Amino acid sequence: MSYPIDPLEQLSDQELESLAAYEHPITDRSIQGIQGCFTARIAEGAEAGGTAGVPEITEGAGIAQATKAARITEVVPAPAQDAVAGVAGTAQRRPLKRYLVAAALAAAFVVLVGFTNGSRVYALYYQHFGEGAHIAQYVSEIGQSAHDQGFRMEVLSAVNDGDNTYLFVDVTDEAGGRLSEDAVVNRWNMTGSRPLGGGGTSLVGYDPATETATFAVHSISAKPGDSVLFTLSSFMSGATDYSVLADTIDIAQLLAQQEGSFVTRNAREGTSGGLSPKFHDEGRDLSEIKEVLELDALALAIPGFDKAWISNIAYRDGMLHVQLGRDRDRGNVAVWLGLVQRDTGERLDPYYTIGVGQRNEDGLADHEECVFEVDRDALTDYSFVVEGFYYTQVFDGTWEVGFRVPERMDSLVRQVGADIGIGGKTAVVAEVELSPLGLTLRMQDTYQFKGELNIVAAYRDGSSVTINEGEVNTLFHGEDTFTFIRAILDFESIKHLDINGAIIAL
Repeated sequence: MSYPIDPLEQLSDQELESLAAYEHPITDRSIQGIQGCFTARIAEGAEAGGTAGVPEITEGAGIAQATKAARITEVVPAPAQDAVAGVAGTAQRRPLKRYLVAAALAAAFVVLVGFTNGSRVYALYYQHFGEGAHIAQYVSEIGQSAHDQGFRMEVLSAVNDGDNTYLFVDVTDEAGGRLSEDAVVNRWNMTGSRPLGGGGTSLVGYDPATETATFAVHSISAKPGDSVLFTLSSFMSGATDYSVLADTIDIAQLLAQQEGSFVTRNAREGTSGGLSPKFHDEGRDLSEIKEVLELDALALAIPGFDKAWISNIAYRDGMLHVQLGRDRDRGNVAVWLGLVQRDTGERLDPYYTIGVGQRNEDGLADHEECVFEVDRDALTDYSFVVEGFYYTQVFDGTWEVGFRVPERMDSLVRQVGADIGIGGKTAVVAEVELSPLGLTLRMQDTYQFKGELNIVAAYRDGSSVTINEGEVNTLFHGEDTFTFIRAILDFESIKHLDINGAIIAL
């Protein structure tokens, strides 16, 4: 299939930032500056042997300032684990330096004033996936909108990479005064050929002038050509942070007086929580946790804090287990418990946390068990610290847009049957798939090994790129599938993959 190439794909990150420095209303000087950037790019192409595919830029183009940029790894739980994602992309407000929790994507947001809407869409994809994301020719502009309660939701575009469909969605407060730069999608759904899908959302930018929040949506619920329905049913804004040092609670004394007992965990309620790097590096998984503290053995208020309370505590096998009951009010999405050394101020975060009890309509557990690696005799030296945030505004409604999933972008699929070592054992890679947006490995059997995958793509010209580090946006682990979502430049020129030392020729 032949696709047009958008001029923004020809620019580097530095040149895009240069364009973003122009304010509107547009002036002749601004137009000349924009044209100059493209002219320079065309000249570079001419020196390299041609300028094909770079259209002429005409007057009427302007670009507003870009807003904040960040990039966080998203780990999507395997369906086999019956993981409950909860509020997708919400509990990321605290810098997660020590945790590998389910996180959302975030990237620079660029508003193009005067360009076609298509150019804005292409710039969003370019900025979101990185400089190597030459995918504009595959993007389908949707431009369909829905209204409810004074909010307009518009699905701007879609692009498909086989198992993955990516959207950019605008939510505009037409009534005014209710959205903020911390807006987050709470509940959404996209029905397609697979009724049970997954994915995630992230806020990629907020324009205060138009009170518009733009979200990136990653769905694994549809196939190319599907007629699908995207539904937004809840979102929130107005985040308020808190941090409370509960140094009046004597942890050692509380444990001596109130030590609780353990019960079998009800896995049917779902599995969610947080992993420390050590827990992850040891190859452990939350689905292994078979026992948790009995619910609500006590109800100890935390001084100066009303969003959660201590509902049980126990010590077993070198681990302190603390169960938090939490306020079930909508918008109370994140509560973190830590230990702080009284004399040094050094912080100790949990070895892992796991959600327990019932889940509300947003998928959040009403209790959280936090487990710390700490000597029992040292507990007299520690105090509890409780941190988190909640949203003051929760908006529920129905915003629905139907569209057809675009054709799949060009990709390379190879049946390989190659042996690779993972965690000291041998696994068989049945199929390799490469596209401009990432790499998918399909295993011969359901993946049951524990260990890391280190993947290097070697090009025919002798250069190479590491797939599983740097600008990787999303890592998805399925029952028999690994998908590394990142921009891959010139994937057709890759000669072979080095996966944990095993060479797979392409």
